[in-house]
Amino acid sequence: MVNLSCYMHRGAGSATHNKDRFASCADSLKDCTNDLMISLQIHQSTQLDILTRPVPSDPEDEAAEKFVAAHGGLDAVKGNEELVKQFANEMKLSVDEKVMEQLNSNVTEVLQQNQDRLEQFLNESVSASVVEGIRGLAAQMNESAKEQTFVCVQCNKEFHDSINGEKSCSFHRAEYDSWSKTYACCGTKNPCQAGRHRSNHHYDYIYGNFFAFARNITDYQDTVEQWVEIEDFNFDTSEKFTASVGRLLRWKLRGATPELSTILVRVGDVSISSPYLFRTFNTHDLEVASKVTDITHCQEPFLFQEITNK
Repeated sequence: MVNLSCYMHRGAGSATHNKDRFASCADSLKDCTNDLMISLQIHQSTQLDILTRPVPSDPEDEAAEKFVAAHGGLDAVKGNEELVKQFANEMKLSVDEKVMEQLNSNVTEVLQQNQDRLEQFLNESVSASVVEGIRGLAAQMNESAKEQTFVCVQCNKEFHDSINGEKSCSFHRAEYDSWSKTYACCGTKNPCQAGRHRSNHHYDYIYGNFFAFARNITDYQDTVEQWVEIEDFNFDTSEKFTASVGRLLRWKLRGATPELSTILVRVGDVSISSPYLFRTFNTHDLEVASKVTDITHCQEPFLFQEITNK
């Protein structure tokens, strides 16, 4: 019991001692905080004094203010040309009629006038450019209208020679198959070949419309007068090959006759999948071929080139 009482007495004394120490620390913290606040207020008041100091003025500004105040204010001075000239002499400035006009003009009005002049200039310039452009386009259209208009045998579109370029014509190599609703050459609706427009059927390469052109000649009896025709049969593949030479009477059934005497040479059937020869030669073509042969001594005229379809 004695020991427990002594322990409790010592514990109570320690608690009282710690309380006094905490109170002392709190008072010291309060005093320090007050000192910091006072220091901050002094520092801020010093900065405010700096901000509120009067801005140094220019002697010329002071002279101008005194002159304006002595003569009735800024509006009175601006409206009096004599006062403006007097002020300019005292300040050693140059004044002319343009300066007076600027002094008595509203800045907004000046800007509006400049904008109006700029818009007028732009309108005149743009209008002139548009007029010249339209005139140039009209002149070009008039010149194009004077040219002969051709119809391309590859794409069925009209064209002029002056604007016929290397990629002006777009076409398919094969005909449109109405049963499969596609083209055998590429399987798409978009043309797969490009080149120059051609006004006459040719044999330089195959194109879809050439097949219809050839059928109009070969599928009828009154279009060709056969001179000679031979056949060859392949027993291994059961394929039959024909070759013929004859006089071309008409370009199609009940169609027009050639302007010059023309012969037709055929070897094989016109096809996109196998080589063939299908060419017409008029008297002019044969004369040219004869001259080329005499000059080059070539025994195989260039006119008889086979279409490979590759």
